[in-house]
Amino acid sequence: MSDMEMENEATLEIDALEQFTEFTGTFRHSIDSKGRIFMPAKYRELLGAAFVIAKDIRLHCLRVYTVADWKKYLNVINQMDGEQQAMYRRFFGPNAIPQKADPQGRATISKDLMKYANIGGECSKDAVIIGCITNVEIWNPDDYDKYMEQETERLLKSENNEARKLLW
Repeated sequence: MSDMEMENEATLEIDALEQFTEFTGTFRHSIDSKGRIFMPAKYRELLGAAFVIAKDIRLHCLRVYTVADWKKYLNVINQMDGEQQAMYRRFFGPNAIPQKADPQGRATISKDLMKYANIGGECSKDAVIIGCITNVEIWNPDDYDKYMEQETERLLKSENNEARKLLW
């Protein structure tokens, strides 16, 4: 392969990476005494100037949403009827915090959210920040490792998994 062909191939690879707009990867960062955690630059770029950190309704971790995606979730909640709508509003209203990263790239997590996710304060000073394609999650490192071990085992045992058919 000539130098020109290698250069063109490298340029194509860089262009492909720049178009990659999904949240992917795993990062481990500390939470300081003020509840601040460094958000990876890759995620800050995709999240935009403002984002929302909220409790995950199924797992004891936090989810980080773009403002546009958060508004989509709110629209779904607003379409619900009566008590179901009230239940979701009571869960997400006090448990979702609008944020923007400070000049050092850190976001502040409230004490209630840290307690829910078992991170910061009296809990683990470290956190795992993972990309989940459409959003970001923040986990206690031990909880995340345990969850991934269980989920990996479950996926490997599943024979009727559509994603597995695609990957193998």
